[in-house]
Amino acid sequence: MAAVAGCSLDFTRIALDEGAGPYVDVYAFHPYGHPTPEGGAPGFICDPGDGGAFQSKPRPEGINTYEDEIAAFRTLVHKYNPKMEVWADEMNWFAPGEPPMPSLGI
Repeated sequence: MAAVAGCSLDFTRIALDEGAGPYVDVYAFHPYGHPTPEGGAPGFICDPGDGGAFQSKPRPEGINTYEDEIAAFRTLVHKYNPKMEVWADEMNWFAPGEPPMPSLGI
């Protein structure tokens, strides 16, 4: 399945609701926006529910770390296909000494 750039449980759920689940072997996502490998993303890309464009909103309750995020994706995709793997296939963490990125809320 095409990789999601940033965290979006909603986009993934919508694609799977449309019937993609049985045809997907691997769900890949790019965990952009994490200040460190240990930290969770400050925001998720969410469906506003009114047919408008997806928006960045605070991360869902219970997702506080990167491991929580992977577990949430795994729980979601396994509802549609228990054999589907979850891959974080592109990383973007800051090296020591790098300036923070205000546009990402960090």
